[in-house]
Amino acid sequence: MPYGAEQLAQFPLLVRSLESQDIEWVIHVGDIKAASTPCTEDLLKTRISDIDAIRHPVIYIPGDNEWTDCWYQTESSPLQWLSVLRSIAYPTYGESLGESGMTVAYQSAGSESTEYPEHQSWVRYNVHFTTLHFVGSDNGLADFPGRTDEHGTEVSQRIDAAVSWLNQSFDKAESTQATAMVISTHANPFPESTEPNPAYDIQPFADFQETLARRAIEFGKPILLLHGDTHTFRFDRPLTLPETGERVENVFRLEVFGAPTVGWVEVNVNTNSADVFSISPRVLPD
Repeated sequence: MPYGAEQLAQFPLLVRSLESQDIEWVIHVGDIKAASTPCTEDLLKTRISDIDAIRHPVIYIPGDNEWTDCWYQTESSPLQWLSVLRSIAYPTYGESLGESGMTVAYQSAGSESTEYPEHQSWVRYNVHFTTLHFVGSDNGLADFPGRTDEHGTEVSQRIDAAVSWLNQSFDKAESTQATAMVISTHANPFPESTEPNPAYDIQPFADFQETLARRAIEFGKPILLLHGDTHTFRFDRPLTLPETGERVENVFRLEVFGAPTVGWVEVNVNTNSADVFSISPRVLPD
Protein backbone atom coordinates (compact mmCIF):
# COMPACT_ATOMS: atom_id res chain seq x y z
CA MET A 1 0.00 0.00 0.00
CA PRO A 2 -1.02 2.68 -0.70
CA TYR A 3 -3.21 1.65 -3.65
CA GLY A 4 -5.43 4.26 -5.29
CA ALA A 5 -7.14 7.39 -4.02
CA GLU A 6 -8.94 5.77 -1.08
CA GLN A 7 -5.79 4.26 0.40
CA LEU A 8 -3.83 7.43 -0.26
CA ALA A 9 -6.40 9.26 1.83
CA GLN A 10 -5.95 6.70 4.61
CA PHE A 11 -2.16 6.69 4.48
CA PRO A 12 -1.74 9.60 6.95
CA LEU A 13 -3.97 7.70 9.39
CA LEU A 14 -1.78 4.63 9.01
CA VAL A 15 1.34 6.70 9.67
CA ARG A 16 -0.31 8.26 12.71
CA SER A 17 -1.13 4.78 14.01
CA LEU A 18 2.49 3.68 13.51
CA GLU A 19 3.94 6.77 15.12
CA SER A 20 1.70 6.47 18.16
CA GLN A 21 3.37 3.19 19.12
CA ASP A 22 6.71 2.61 20.81
CA ILE A 23 8.28 0.65 17.96
CA GLU A 24 11.90 0.56 16.81
CA TRP A 25 11.48 0.47 13.04
CA VAL A 26 9.05 -0.18 10.21
CA ILE A 27 9.50 -2.73 7.42
CA HIS A 28 7.57 -2.08 4.19
CA VAL A 29 7.64 -5.27 2.11
CA GLY A 30 6.92 -3.61 -1.23
CA ASP A 31 4.08 -2.67 -3.58
CA ILE A 32 3.90 1.06 -2.92
CA LYS A 33 1.38 1.42 -5.74
CA ALA A 34 -1.26 -0.69 -7.46
CA ALA A 35 -0.19 -2.85 -10.40
CA SER A 36 -2.69 -1.00 -12.60
CA THR A 37 -1.22 2.40 -11.78
CA PRO A 38 1.22 3.47 -14.51
CA CYS A 39 4.85 3.68 -13.45
CA THR A 40 6.29 7.17 -13.47
CA GLU A 41 9.39 8.58 -11.84
CA ASP A 42 7.32 11.29 -10.14
CA LEU A 43 4.98 8.69 -8.62
CA LEU A 44 7.84 6.61 -7.24
CA LYS A 45 9.50 9.71 -5.82
CA THR A 46 6.26 10.77 -4.12
CA ARG A 47 5.60 7.37 -2.55
CA ILE A 48 9.17 6.94 -1.33
CA SER A 49 9.12 10.51 0.02
CA ASP A 50 5.95 9.71 1.98
CA ILE A 51 7.66 6.65 3.49
CA ASP A 52 10.83 8.62 4.18
CA ALA A 53 8.81 11.13 6.24
CA ILE A 54 7.78 8.50 8.81
CA ARG A 55 9.53 9.35 12.07
CA HIS A 56 10.72 5.78 12.67
CA PRO A 57 13.48 4.16 10.62
CA VAL A 58 11.87 2.47 7.61
CA ILE A 59 13.30 -0.54 5.79
CA TYR A 60 11.87 -0.70 2.27
CA ILE A 61 11.98 -3.81 0.05
CA PRO A 62 11.01 -3.55 -3.65
CA GLY A 63 7.73 -5.07 -4.78
CA ASP A 64 6.79 -6.25 -8.27
CA ASN A 65 4.28 -3.45 -8.83
CA GLU A 66 6.96 -0.77 -8.86
CA TRP A 67 9.29 -2.35 -11.43
CA THR A 68 8.64 -5.92 -12.63
CA ASP A 69 5.09 -5.19 -13.79
CA CYS A 70 5.71 -1.73 -15.26
CA TRP A 71 5.92 -3.12 -18.81
CA TYR A 72 2.17 -3.45 -19.27
CA GLN A 73 1.23 0.10 -18.27
CA THR A 74 4.12 1.93 -19.92
CA GLU A 75 5.44 -0.48 -22.59
CA SER A 76 8.92 0.01 -21.18
CA SER A 77 11.56 -2.31 -19.80
CA PRO A 78 11.26 -3.51 -16.18
CA LEU A 79 15.04 -3.21 -15.94
CA GLN A 80 14.74 0.51 -16.60
CA TRP A 81 12.32 0.83 -13.70
CA LEU A 82 14.46 -1.28 -11.40
CA SER A 83 17.32 1.15 -11.96
CA VAL A 84 15.07 4.15 -11.38
CA LEU A 85 13.59 2.60 -8.23
CA ARG A 86 16.99 1.85 -6.71
CA SER A 87 18.16 5.41 -7.35
CA ILE A 88 15.08 6.80 -5.57
CA ALA A 89 14.59 4.30 -2.74
CA TYR A 90 18.25 3.92 -1.76
CA PRO A 91 19.76 7.40 -2.01
CA THR A 92 22.46 6.49 0.51
CA TYR A 93 23.55 2.87 0.48
CA GLY A 94 23.73 1.50 4.00
CA GLU A 95 21.12 3.91 5.42
CA SER A 96 17.44 3.17 5.94
CA LEU A 97 14.65 5.50 5.03
CA GLY A 98 12.66 7.31 7.72
CA GLU A 99 13.09 10.59 9.53
CA SER A 100 15.32 8.91 12.12
CA GLY A 101 17.13 6.52 9.82
CA MET A 102 19.46 3.78 10.94
CA THR A 103 22.64 2.30 9.54
CA VAL A 104 22.43 -1.14 7.94
CA ALA A 105 24.85 -3.44 6.18
CA TYR A 106 24.16 -3.98 2.49
CA GLN A 107 25.36 -6.37 -0.20
CA SER A 108 28.16 -5.12 -2.42
CA ALA A 109 30.78 -6.92 -4.47
CA GLY A 110 32.67 -3.72 -5.15
CA SER A 111 31.17 -2.51 -8.41
CA GLU A 112 27.94 -0.73 -9.31
CA SER A 113 26.70 -3.67 -11.38
CA THR A 114 26.98 -6.07 -8.43
CA GLU A 115 25.53 -3.89 -5.68
CA TYR A 116 22.20 -4.77 -4.11
CA PRO A 117 21.38 -1.95 -1.68
CA GLU A 118 18.02 -3.59 -0.98
CA HIS A 119 19.78 -6.64 0.51
CA GLN A 120 20.28 -5.34 4.03
CA SER A 121 21.04 -6.67 7.49
CA TRP A 122 21.27 -5.39 11.05
CA VAL A 123 21.37 -6.81 14.58
CA ARG A 124 19.43 -5.82 17.69
CA TYR A 125 19.37 -7.62 21.03
CA ASN A 126 21.23 -10.57 19.52
CA VAL A 127 18.52 -11.05 16.87
CA HIS A 128 19.72 -10.98 13.24
CA PHE A 129 17.51 -9.19 10.68
CA THR A 130 17.96 -9.47 6.92
CA THR A 131 16.12 -8.45 3.74
CA LEU A 132 16.02 -10.20 0.37
CA HIS A 133 14.82 -9.05 -3.06
CA PHE A 134 12.34 -11.68 -4.27
CA VAL A 135 9.22 -10.31 -5.97
CA GLY A 136 5.87 -11.50 -7.23
CA SER A 137 5.15 -12.14 -10.91
CA ASP A 138 7.25 -15.30 -10.60
CA ASN A 139 10.19 -13.29 -9.29
CA GLY A 140 10.54 -11.46 -12.60
CA LEU A 141 10.31 -14.56 -14.79
CA ALA A 142 6.80 -13.87 -16.08
CA ASP A 143 6.74 -13.44 -19.85
CA PHE A 144 5.85 -10.15 -21.52
CA PRO A 145 6.16 -8.61 -25.01
CA GLY A 146 9.68 -7.44 -25.69
CA ARG A 147 11.33 -9.63 -23.08
CA THR A 148 15.01 -10.26 -23.84
CA ASP A 149 17.80 -12.46 -22.49
CA GLU A 150 18.91 -9.51 -20.41
CA HIS A 151 15.80 -9.88 -18.25
CA GLY A 152 16.52 -13.54 -17.58
CA THR A 153 20.11 -12.70 -16.69
CA GLU A 154 18.90 -10.13 -14.16
CA VAL A 155 16.67 -12.71 -12.46
CA SER A 156 19.41 -15.34 -12.34
CA GLN A 157 21.96 -12.90 -10.93
CA ARG A 158 19.51 -11.52 -8.37
CA ILE A 159 18.56 -15.00 -7.17
CA ASP A 160 22.23 -15.93 -6.81
CA ALA A 161 22.93 -12.68 -4.94
CA ALA A 162 19.93 -13.13 -2.64
CA VAL A 163 20.81 -16.74 -1.80
CA SER A 164 24.41 -15.69 -1.16
CA TRP A 165 23.19 -12.89 1.14
CA LEU A 166 20.92 -15.34 2.93
CA ASN A 167 23.82 -17.73 3.49
CA GLN A 168 26.00 -14.88 4.74
CA SER A 169 23.23 -13.88 7.13
CA PHE A 170 23.02 -17.39 8.54
CA ASP A 171 26.81 -17.54 8.82
CA LYS A 172 26.85 -14.31 10.84
CA ALA A 173 23.91 -15.37 12.99
CA GLU A 174 25.60 -18.67 13.80
CA SER A 175 29.03 -17.14 14.44
CA THR A 176 27.56 -14.59 16.87
CA GLN A 177 25.24 -17.17 18.45
CA ALA A 178 22.17 -15.12 17.58
CA THR A 179 19.05 -16.17 19.45
CA ALA A 180 16.66 -15.67 16.51
CA MET A 181 16.43 -14.37 12.94
CA VAL A 182 13.92 -12.27 11.02
CA ILE A 183 14.01 -12.52 7.21
CA SER A 184 11.92 -10.13 5.09
CA THR A 185 11.09 -10.15 1.39
CA HIS A 186 8.27 -9.04 -0.88
CA ALA A 187 7.20 -12.25 -2.62
CA ASN A 188 5.08 -15.02 -1.22
CA PRO A 189 7.52 -17.84 -2.07
CA PHE A 190 5.15 -20.74 -1.40
CA PRO A 191 2.54 -20.88 -4.21
CA GLU A 192 3.44 -22.85 -7.32
CA SER A 193 3.87 -20.79 -10.46
CA THR A 194 0.55 -20.48 -12.27
CA GLU A 195 2.12 -19.41 -15.56
CA PRO A 196 5.64 -20.86 -15.75
CA ASN A 197 7.80 -19.36 -18.47
CA PRO A 198 9.03 -22.23 -20.70
CA ALA A 199 12.02 -20.16 -21.79
CA TYR A 200 13.71 -20.69 -18.41
CA ASP A 201 14.79 -23.64 -16.32
CA ILE A 202 14.97 -21.33 -13.31
CA GLN A 203 12.32 -21.84 -10.65
CA PRO A 204 11.28 -18.53 -9.08
CA PHE A 205 11.74 -19.48 -5.43
CA ALA A 206 13.16 -23.02 -5.33
CA ASP A 207 16.71 -21.98 -4.36
CA PHE A 208 15.36 -19.67 -1.68
CA GLN A 209 13.12 -22.33 -0.17
CA GLU A 210 15.82 -25.01 -0.26
CA THR A 211 18.46 -22.77 1.29
CA LEU A 212 16.12 -21.41 3.94
CA ALA A 213 14.95 -24.89 4.94
CA ARG A 214 18.45 -26.36 5.12
CA ARG A 215 20.03 -23.45 6.96
CA ALA A 216 17.07 -23.08 9.33
CA ILE A 217 17.44 -26.68 10.47
CA GLU A 218 21.17 -26.14 10.98
CA PHE A 219 20.51 -22.90 12.89
CA GLY A 220 17.94 -24.61 15.11
CA LYS A 221 16.50 -21.41 16.58
CA PRO A 222 13.33 -19.44 15.83
CA ILE A 223 13.10 -17.68 12.45
CA LEU A 224 10.36 -15.32 11.30
CA LEU A 225 9.80 -14.90 7.56
CA LEU A 226 7.94 -11.68 6.67
CA HIS A 227 6.41 -11.07 3.25
CA GLY A 228 3.52 -9.48 1.38
CA ASP A 229 2.52 -10.00 -2.28
CA THR A 230 -0.65 -12.11 -2.09
CA HIS A 231 -2.73 -9.82 0.15
CA THR A 232 -3.69 -12.46 2.72
CA PHE A 233 -2.93 -11.86 6.38
CA ARG A 234 -1.66 -15.08 7.97
CA PHE A 235 0.73 -16.40 10.58
CA ASP A 236 1.71 -20.04 10.10
CA ARG A 237 4.54 -22.49 9.35
CA PRO A 238 4.38 -23.49 5.65
CA LEU A 239 8.05 -24.23 4.94
CA THR A 240 8.85 -27.88 4.23
CA LEU A 241 11.92 -29.85 3.26
CA PRO A 242 11.93 -30.34 -0.54
CA GLU A 243 13.07 -33.96 -0.26
CA THR A 244 10.60 -35.23 2.33
CA GLY A 245 7.83 -32.67 2.66
CA GLU A 246 8.52 -32.55 6.39
CA ARG A 247 7.65 -29.23 7.99
CA VAL A 248 10.51 -27.03 9.20
CA GLU A 249 9.20 -26.35 12.68
CA ASN A 250 11.35 -23.35 13.62
CA VAL A 251 10.37 -21.15 10.62
CA PHE A 252 7.27 -19.02 11.14
CA ARG A 253 5.71 -17.05 8.28
CA LEU A 254 3.89 -13.74 8.63
CA GLU A 255 2.16 -12.34 5.56
CA VAL A 256 1.07 -8.77 6.14
CA PHE A 257 -2.11 -7.05 5.03
CA GLY A 258 -2.64 -6.00 1.43
CA ALA A 259 -5.24 -3.97 -0.46
CA PRO A 260 -8.09 -3.46 0.09
CA THR A 261 -7.28 -3.83 3.80
CA VAL A 262 -5.31 -0.94 5.27
CA GLY A 263 -3.34 -1.85 8.35
CA TRP A 264 -0.02 -2.91 9.82
CA VAL A 265 1.21 -5.65 12.08
CA GLU A 266 3.16 -5.05 15.26
CA VAL A 267 5.76 -7.77 15.82
CA ASN A 268 7.32 -8.33 19.22
CA VAL A 269 10.44 -10.46 19.49
CA ASN A 270 11.09 -11.82 22.98
CA THR A 271 13.84 -14.43 23.09
CA ASN A 272 13.07 -15.09 26.76
CA SER A 273 9.58 -16.28 25.83
CA ALA A 274 8.74 -19.77 24.61
CA ASP A 275 6.77 -18.24 21.72
CA VAL A 276 9.55 -15.73 20.80
CA PHE A 277 7.43 -14.01 18.10
CA SER A 278 4.11 -12.43 19.00
CA ILE A 279 2.02 -10.38 16.59
CA SER A 280 -0.66 -7.72 17.01
CA PRO A 281 -2.63 -6.93 13.82
CA ARG A 282 -3.74 -3.30 13.61
CA VAL A 283 -6.41 -2.63 10.98
CA LEU A 284 -7.66 0.87 10.30
CA PRO A 285 -11.42 1.30 10.51
CA ASP A 286 -13.32 1.67 7.23
